Amino acid sequence: MATLGGVKRELAPNSAQGTIEAPFVKEMAKKPKTDVEQLEEAQRELAEIKAKLENEKNKAGAAKPKGDAGEIVFELSRKKRVTIKLLNGRTPLLDIREFYEKDDKWLPGRKGISLTKDQWKKFRDQFEEIDAAFNDIA
Repeated sequence: MATLGGVKRELAPNSAQGTIEAPFVKEMAKKPKTDVEQLEEAQRELAEIKAKLENEKNKAGAAKPKGDAGEIVFELSRKKRVTIKLLNGRTPLLDIREFYEKDDKWLPGRKGISLTKDQWKKFRDQFEEIDAAFNDIA
């Protein structure tokens, strides 16, 4: 016996699956849902999807998102990006640049810097000193 809303209901065994099934659960599942219930269910599903996407994003960690031309793009902010690309198909560049929006398309602006692989290595090797000096000023 189970009680639902003050009404006692009989539980029926489901021999095919070896489980106990409540016949009133099937009745409840068949009732049409109200608009509020449908909205709440949709919001729960959306929250689950967002959580899964965020989880996948976190699992990817330092995933390499691809840009339109096959370059690797990391977004620093809405308008600032770090792009790793090949110049003339052979020289690797690390480009730190501001972008602007024109005709619903994001385009690279004039403000920015491109570093060759050697320049990037020198910058990376001095990073701790640069970071310490930056923290001293700030």
